[in-house]
Amino acid sequence: MFTESESFKRAHIGIHIIDVDTGEEVYSKNAEQFFTVASLQKIPLSVVAISDLGGKYSFKTDLEYDGTVDQKGVLHGNIWIKGGGDPTLSLDVFSKWYEELAREGIHKVDGKIIIDASSFETTLASPYWHFQDLGNYYGAGASSLSINQNLYKVTFKPGIKEGDPATVLQIEPTIPGLVIHNEVTTGPAGSGDKVFIYGSEYSPIQFYRGTVPIDEPTLTIKGSIPDPSHFCAATLSTKIEARQGIEVRRQPLDSTPRRKIISSTSSPSLHDIVKDMNQFSVNIYAEHILKAIGNGKADEGSKKIEKFLENLGVPSQMHDGSGLSRTNLLTPKGFTTLLQEIRKNPLYQSVYDSFPEAGKPGTLQSFPLPSHAALRAKTGSMRNIYNLGGYLTLDSGKEYALCIFFNNYPGSAQEVRKQIPLFLHEFIEMIVTK
Repeated sequence: MFTESESFKRAHIGIHIIDVDTGEEVYSKNAEQFFTVASLQKIPLSVVAISDLGGKYSFKTDLEYDGTVDQKGVLHGNIWIKGGGDPTLSLDVFSKWYEELAREGIHKVDGKIIIDASSFETTLASPYWHFQDLGNYYGAGASSLSINQNLYKVTFKPGIKEGDPATVLQIEPTIPGLVIHNEVTTGPAGSGDKVFIYGSEYSPIQFYRGTVPIDEPTLTIKGSIPDPSHFCAATLSTKIEARQGIEVRRQPLDSTPRRKIISSTSSPSLHDIVKDMNQFSVNIYAEHILKAIGNGKADEGSKKIEKFLENLGVPSQMHDGSGLSRTNLLTPKGFTTLLQEIRKNPLYQSVYDSFPEAGKPGTLQSFPLPSHAALRAKTGSMRNIYNLGGYLTLDSGKEYALCIFFNNYPGSAQEVRKQIPLFLHEFIEMIVTK
């Protein structure tokens, strides 16, 4: 069994498996030690969000204006966009807004385009994340007004030979004011994507570093938009002229002029957002949900998760919603306790339904299908970390909650990803032949 393998003798491995119906422990290794959670963090977040906000909850973004519109189509006042923390708002909303403004007879603005981004704290990303993560799409922060998952795409063309500079062909969508320093070079054939984007929130300066493979005609990667609210205002201003420019208000407003709502855009339900978040491990969704349950503050959201788990008798340390922080800590036994609570309480049926299934679209699509059983589980991976937590249901209908934490292993994740299915196969054989 891989837990005794010479290759992993210095790794920190924790496993806990219980019978969901009875809670009986059927396998345990280091079950009460802390491990870095990685993306399994999204499961306790999901449970607390459904409990706190309700599955029908949705985020809302309002397009508003103050002042009056004259016969020439000039608004003597300001256009407002009030962000409500919707992580699903897409670039398509701009077309909707242009149409709505035209319907109101607004073609020019004598005042400003103002973004009300005060419903979330000014801190976008968790201070517990690595700097290397912040400029990349998976490390995008959560803003009161977010759009396009706060990401943009960069397409590179490799040079003629290894070591040559790689060329930036395209940035999409255009980020007004973005200043890039491209240090990417051409790497060996078959080397894949080795590019990282370095930058920090609100800063327009980003560095592209790493290599792209020489045998690919182009390579496209995804970066994080450093100031989503400003991006939104600046993009809107390319079609609607605002004489006094744009402004982003990030602090709660003491008083504002009376505003008329032109249109409201609502997100899908929290049930649906949670399903997409867990099926495809969407970090940006998790960070918005965390702030939503924390009344706009990530730390308050983290405390709510810790308190919920404490009430279940589960020790924890929580520092974000997505699991990107390496300081999120849970025990294998604590995680299976949560899994059993999800199955016992009908309120959390949508959380159970959000777990990816082996062989189906999602993060488990390429996971080997276990024999004599079905697997529904969330994965969590970072450098030197690979975790799996969820439900194993035998053909007989018997269901087990399992958690496998694999932290601090040397080398690549490929060997670990091979060993976990083998372990599950051995476990199933042991149970079936018992």
